[in-house]
Amino acid sequence: MPYQLIINSILPAVLLLSLSAYSGVPASDILAWCKEGNRAELEKCSIEDMKNVKDKHGANAVLYAAWGGQQGVLEWLADTKECDLTHQNNIGANAVLCAAQGGQQGVLEWLVDRKGFDLMYQDNDGTNAVLYAAWGGQQELLEWLADTKGCDLKYRDNDGVNAVLYAALGGQQGVLEWLADTKGFDLAHQNNGGVNAVLYAAWGGQQGVLEWLADRKGLDLTHQNNEGANAVLYAAQGGQQGVLGWLADRKGLDLTHRDNDGANAVLYAAQGGHRVLKEWLQKQTQP
Repeated sequence: MPYQLIINSILPAVLLLSLSAYSGVPASDILAWCKEGNRAELEKCSIEDMKNVKDKHGANAVLYAAWGGQQGVLEWLADTKECDLTHQNNIGANAVLCAAQGGQQGVLEWLVDRKGFDLMYQDNDGTNAVLYAAWGGQQELLEWLADTKGCDLKYRDNDGVNAVLYAALGGQQGVLEWLADTKGFDLAHQNNGGVNAVLYAAWGGQQGVLEWLADRKGLDLTHQNNEGANAVLYAAQGGQQGVLGWLADRKGLDLTHRDNDGANAVLYAAQGGHRVLKEWLQKQTQP
């Protein structure tokens, strides 16, 4: 799964960078109101505001409303604000996938049964509703997708990433336990590049899942992918200083580790756009 999957994912409004204001209202506020279903505030926004507002990943009012399960807001956006319910973000995620990540079965049924959406839709990386639901920790929705809609829980995206890896990325220990204990999934699954749950959890900053995988499930925290990248490098790329400190101070991992091409954590942090972490790593790894 390419790095852009994380940087293009829909993030909570509190994590959004400062965005352009629309009619004097920050875009992050408008999108948060869509997710929360705050019609009182949304009614004050113009048609142009609602049609054009997006976060830095291309997610608009429709996707935030779907994520929050706000069917009424979705109907209002389409019927009175001229918003396109089929809008996709920068990696092709649409309302179906956002609703799946939010565990919004009611919105999914409405989108499919009333609006003609395809429940099997995939984004540009081949990620479908099953994987988005696993990422969001939505066990009940996963059961509904599998038991009543015929979705394959073992589905993999274009890079061979399955529900285990998406759940690890999202820190969803409960879903991981359910997948392993009741659905027969292998927690040691690796994608096409040799990336396993340890690396995905490090990438997502999921220390609790890392501890559980290592202490309870026997996974190796020193695992490396096919290119020699380990948990230190994945945590650096994800901007996860807390996990890096834990890996180094408590688990003995080397912050100066390099992959097969010689790239170290400083370079991975820079690639991820994490300037503060890059500077911290430079101080930590200076001779």
